[in-house]
Amino acid sequence: MVCQVSDHGTPSRFVTAEIAVTVKDVNDNRPLFDPIDATYACSIEEKKSAGEPCVTVVATDDDAPGTDNSKVTFKITGGDSFFTIDQDTGAVTTMELLDRELKDTYVLTVTASDAGAPVLQTPATIIVTVTDANDHVPSFAAKTYSTSVAENSAVVGLLTLTATDADLAGTPNSKFKFSLVGGGDGKFSVGEDDGILKTVGAANALDREAKSSYELTVQVQDLGFPPLSSTASVLVTVTDVNDNKPMVNSSNLSFQLPEDATLNTGGISITATDKDIGDNAVLRFDIVSGNTADAFAIDAKTGLISLAAKLDYETIKVYRLGITATDAGSLTGGIDLASTVVEVNIEVTQPAITLSLCSPPAFAPTEVAGLLPTSIMRCHLPSGIGSVDVSLSQ
Repeated sequence: MVCQVSDHGTPSRFVTAEIAVTVKDVNDNRPLFDPIDATYACSIEEKKSAGEPCVTVVATDDDAPGTDNSKVTFKITGGDSFFTIDQDTGAVTTMELLDRELKDTYVLTVTASDAGAPVLQTPATIIVTVTDANDHVPSFAAKTYSTSVAENSAVVGLLTLTATDADLAGTPNSKFKFSLVGGGDGKFSVGEDDGILKTVGAANALDREAKSSYELTVQVQDLGFPPLSSTASVLVTVTDVNDNKPMVNSSNLSFQLPEDATLNTGGISITATDKDIGDNAVLRFDIVSGNTADAFAIDAKTGLISLAAKLDYETIKVYRLGITATDAGSLTGGIDLASTVVEVNIEVTQPAITLSLCSPPAFAPTEVAGLLPTSIMRCHLPSGIGSVDVSLSQ
């Protein structure tokens, strides 16, 4: 600035002087963030170690440079204590591990303050998004499952496996697939996407008589990196169907009875087995043919054949009985597998004559010319058949 002083004489006289004016700064400007809306955002993957950088905030003050009025420092004044800020540089970092499944968003308030008097401040907002890491193992709804299926079944669904993954929905970390990793002998499959456990059927159909149960190991694995997985056990019980005929065990199905045999005399017992179980293996024996005049009876449970009527050798010498061993199961697929028919041959024999059945002679021995003395014995046959006179040489 130049200042001039002059008088009022003639001629007028004047003098000039240069004046330097210094304007002293007053703290009249607040710190300003860049960007002007004072909103920041950052993303941090969960489970990162402490000290993970988030964002660096920037603020300036238009007051006199190098003075307290323009010196800016930063401080977190709102939000969670999981973060810290460098008061001079404005760099925001984590102080602890973050877990997205516990909290996926943090909102911090950062205040920029100058050092003037009075102190002037400006707040800013930082939005921290915690991104997902594949840190959760998918798990089945149960560790063990059990189900049953009838043998000889075609392809049939047994049960639907379900699982959950706590990682972020809709991401590979929470998507998973199912597989069968143990047991089953190639007779089962698991849907990769739907988790439905099925029988394979056809050439690999189940046969309870060969194997009555299977213990399977199923796995669920997510699509994250690295992939995580867990397993569960499935016990499959194969139930019985009536698919086996009774098998007669007897090797010699014939016997003899004398015609004078008493009623209820036992002959042979028909024995049979059935590979099925339950009612399908409970057997009943019946005479279905050849039993003329109902001469014989059979015990339905034990299979013992016994005499039910008098025999007559002169009328029937051989009986050929048709006997069925029938289980208590139902038919399978319309095919009669419930019974087996066997033939039993019964030969009727004449009774033997023994001296113990003969009476002493009713008359004295006689002499026959040219022969030795003889005695006539009257022998009575059993069961009221009659008697016969027998000549005995002495």
